[in-house]
Amino acid sequence: MSPLLDNAIQSIRIGVEDYEAHDPARALSAIRNLHAGLLLLAKEVLVQAVPDADEDDLIGADYKPMPDGNGNVTYEKRSARTIGLAGIGERFKDFRIPVDQAALKKLSGLRNDVEHRYTQEAPDAVRQTVAGAFPLVVRWFRRVGVDPVEKLGEAWKTMLEVRDVYEQELRACRETFDGVEWAHAVVGQAPRECPRCRSELLEQIEPENREQECADSACRSCGAKVSAERLVENAVAAHYSAAELLDYKHGGDGIVFDCPECGLHTYVVDSEPEDGGSEFVGCVVCEHRVQGRCARCQEDLTPGNLGANHFGYCDYCEHMLLKDD
Repeated sequence: MSPLLDNAIQSIRIGVEDYEAHDPARALSAIRNLHAGLLLLAKEVLVQAVPDADEDDLIGADYKPMPDGNGNVTYEKRSARTIGLAGIGERFKDFRIPVDQAALKKLSGLRNDVEHRYTQEAPDAVRQTVAGAFPLVVRWFRRVGVDPVEKLGEAWKTMLEVRDVYEQELRACRETFDGVEWAHAVVGQAPRECPRCRSELLEQIEPENREQECADSACRSCGAKVSAERLVENAVAAHYSAAELLDYKHGGDGIVFDCPECGLHTYVVDSEPEDGGSEFVGCVVCEHRVQGRCARCQEDLTPGNLGANHFGYCDYCEHMLLKDD
């Protein structure tokens, strides 16, 4: 067994043992060890994908181009730093290895949140980390030809139990929203998570409620209260986060904007819906749509260029008119 794989197994085991201690003082240690174990396991996947390559080249994170003396360049490592879990997704993509990018991002973000901001909520965060990591652990162990039941032993049983309990709670939380009549499907389908601790264990305070504007919720993990408006804003942002990042990379203006009518960050300009449907433009809360052209320059008005005070003008023309005044 390679040192990478052996260290991965040991880190995951220790992380689960820290969790089983039911000691808040060891909760952060559990997060660190589980995170480290997953990262090491991911690196082993990369190494086995191209077994003849240099291991340091595969997992290195910092390179610089250097002239080779023959009119070309070589790439040398600038430091011993290796890629983190957040960078694994891109490296897997480059190597054409399937990976759940959203799961990686969530695990990495949760670990950073717990590491830098939270202590009391850490035990619940560990549980969510174990549950979220489980599918990745299964997939990556299979890819490197290792049986997790054999190598993790009791830790594997604990991971199964933690995942089952967490998923039961998650289902119960989601069921409290089953009767809500969402204004648009994207709001009902989007993931809902606590803005304070990022837990998905959000439940509607009044499960009998059917109206979107009254769907106030509470987090089972940290106790935070989330207004219906904030819930919808977060859901829309989560649903379009990946698409919006891609849009920015290609020079776009974004997909989600502040609605000039209701003021919520829920105005969507989706020209390429994931479900293959027609273009969607408008606020998913109040259904307001920006229409028309700027009265001065005739540019199409959008929520991204609309003037703040004069809705008949784009922001640039509004600025020029106010300047002239």
